[in-house]
Amino acid sequence: MATLQQGPARRVGDAILAAMPAAPSSSARIVPARLDFNAVGTPVSLAFDDVYHSASGERGPWGQAEEVFLRGNGLVGSGARWQHRRHFTVLETGFGLGLNFIATARAWLADPARGEWLHFVSVEKHPFTQDDLRTLWARLATDDHVRRLANELIAQWPLLTPGLHRLTLADGRIRLTLAFGDAEAVLPKLSLSADAIYLDGFAPKKNPDLWSPRIFASLAKLAAKEATAATWSASAAVREGLSAVGFTMNREPGYAGKRHQLNGVFTGYVRPPAFVPTERHAIVIGAGLAGCGITHALAERGWRVTLVDRQPGPAQEASGNLAGTFHPVMSRDDNLLARLTRAAFLNNLRRWSALNAAHPFRWSASGALQLPSERRKGAGLPPVDDWPETLVSAVDATTATALTGAPLKDGGLWFPQGGWLQPASLCAAQLAASGKRVTRIFATTVSQCEYSQDEWRVLDESGEEIARAPVLILANALDAARLLPQHVLPLKAVRGQLTHLPGSALPDLKACVCGNGYLLPALDGEIVSGATYGPGDEATDVRHADHADNLRRVAEIVTADLSALEPTQLAGRASVRCVTPDRLPLIGALPDPESSTQTPSRTRRLPGLYCATGFASRGILWGTLAGEIIAAQLEGEPMPVEKDLLAAVDPARAVKVARANDD
Repeated sequence: MATLQQGPARRVGDAILAAMPAAPSSSARIVPARLDFNAVGTPVSLAFDDVYHSASGERGPWGQAEEVFLRGNGLVGSGARWQHRRHFTVLETGFGLGLNFIATARAWLADPARGEWLHFVSVEKHPFTQDDLRTLWARLATDDHVRRLANELIAQWPLLTPGLHRLTLADGRIRLTLAFGDAEAVLPKLSLSADAIYLDGFAPKKNPDLWSPRIFASLAKLAAKEATAATWSASAAVREGLSAVGFTMNREPGYAGKRHQLNGVFTGYVRPPAFVPTERHAIVIGAGLAGCGITHALAERGWRVTLVDRQPGPAQEASGNLAGTFHPVMSRDDNLLARLTRAAFLNNLRRWSALNAAHPFRWSASGALQLPSERRKGAGLPPVDDWPETLVSAVDATTATALTGAPLKDGGLWFPQGGWLQPASLCAAQLAASGKRVTRIFATTVSQCEYSQDEWRVLDESGEEIARAPVLILANALDAARLLPQHVLPLKAVRGQLTHLPGSALPDLKACVCGNGYLLPALDGEIVSGATYGPGDEATDVRHADHADNLRRVAEIVTADLSALEPTQLAGRASVRCVTPDRLPLIGALPDPESSTQTPSRTRRLPGLYCATGFASRGILWGTLAGEIIAAQLEGEPMPVEKDLLAAVDPARAVKVARANDD
């Protein structure tokens, strides 16, 4: 089978970063910027004793954005570098109030020869609150185009939590990725290829950390071939620092009275893309939460998708449950699982809200309460005082009862934007939004996958071809292992049964309650409770004993008397979860099984082969994010999560785990 080789050459920035001490952790809580103005009304940072934008020049705050950054990166006029480009990516150090972003978005939208998508990635250690941003843009919005963009930015402004936050503006044509955290820690975790770089932190003398050799080395690692860079600073240290990592910098006359400013081109080594499809056509096997999430993400980007499932319609296996809950996980050390679930949760809220506006589905951010598990009750809940209350807060039993409407024995962590979702309705909405770009092939079992002449072919049980495409994505849970025996994917079956209680059993229940068991608000007159956990059991029959087990779990949560409920009289549903040893999903490009490299970053990949499986009991969280990750990998877009989170879900780790188990 064909493999792809990775070049042995290293960028200059790699060596510089390797020789430096570790960057500070990015898990520190986000401290918002304080809104202050100087005597002439320019927003300033008292912490850094500097202004957020220049007040000089005829065009006021817009002049510097346009002259220094747009013109300095060759983004104006008839030869603008983004013209006729499918994607163009800008990377910025220091988002501030978003002036450079709005100026760039406005110029890109006004260019009739612009490409299809603009990506803007910006790092900010101290972002403004949404209210302060609204105050700032009420003063800065000079025309309807700016006002429209600013209103979109403010409406989607994320919670001030560390990590990456992706916003979509201008009907999805502009994707803004905000990276909240210390730049020295955040930049090495980004995965992107920047065509233009804006260096726009506070002055080097006021904020030297943002102009350090480590920052420059990180920018070099993120630069595309012949990427440009521009800054208003003409400091010799800045010019020399950028030159040391592969930028050829020029000094030019400065803007608004400044003697000089810098711009230049990256001439260092750039690793070629791992895989470029011959055409934008993918086969997706599996039409559950994973497959439909991927299909929607690809169709949004103009891909044709052939969606194949062995069932007569979408979402009929594990994704066919009446409803499920969604909320992030909290930990004392903000570990990988906590960061992954938070990234998925916040991404989903934005994506689902936009989708629901055009294609309504059944979901509600009703709130969700997470109770401490039995084994963790003694240790208490993780501290959450430093997190925004709009994300999470700790509540006692009395408050928890008032918030959820359930008579609870214990308090827990309250997620006001958590809630419930009906998976099948989300899948239906995603397929409706994908429209004619999707060919649906249901009631068809894929028996074999073959790769030859840059195409994947999938065959049915009689050996007849179902479809062919340069890209194949396995989103079919446990069945992925059957189709890829050479990968030895460590997927295990875990049976789970839900019990449907009559709504009258807990008539005031209005939010989700999750612990050793869980309860969801009544949907179509039924409260979903559950779920059992049966490793190695792949049967989907509904069992009275499992109903009794779920009732026992509910009795541990609430003080209400449910003894009148008879297990033999209750309805429910059983399905099989697909679980990995570390309980994290497998999302992304699959490795070449003959590769001897063990680290995901260096493992060779099979061309055009991807998977999204091992979702366990968090399919609602992972499905939409999986679509964004795989679509970004295929398109060469900035990734929606940090490198260490990508590594945590990388299928390459599964090969390593499987070999370790075999040993």
